[in-house]
Order: sequence, then structure tokens, then C-alpha cells
Amino acid sequence: MTAHQHSPLLGELMLKKGLISHDQLRIALIEQSETGLNLGHQLTRLGFVSAATVRDVIANSLGYGSIDLAH
Repeated sequence: MTAHQHSPLLGELMLKKGLISHDQLRIALIEQSETGLNLGHQLTRLGFVSAATVRDVIANSLGYGSIDLAH
């Protein structure tokens, strides 16, 4: 992917996959602006998705598989 191509934002990807609602994304973005945490951390902190879900969505968006090294 070149620097000029648009890569979907994490929130957009999660909405498209039905993992979060528009309201959950809005809440997380508001909280993100107040805490400075990245969106993935904010979504997990709020309990909207698991860390594994964030990991999987990011890996898949980059064209990679995802594994949990703890298992």
C-alpha cells in the first residue's frame, strides 16, 4: 500500500464487521479525545470489544493472520 492510498480506520472496520455500533464508536472517540488512548485501547477499556478482537481486525486489515502467543 502506498502512502497515498487510504487505509480504513479501525473504527470504520469494526463498524463494517458489525463488531461495534455507531453509538459505541462515538463514545469511544469522545473518551479517546479526553484520555489520549488510541482507539483500540479505548474500545477494550470500555468493554466494547476484546483485545483479541482489536488484534484480529488490525492484522486482517494489513493482510496478515493473527495468533495469540499466550496459547
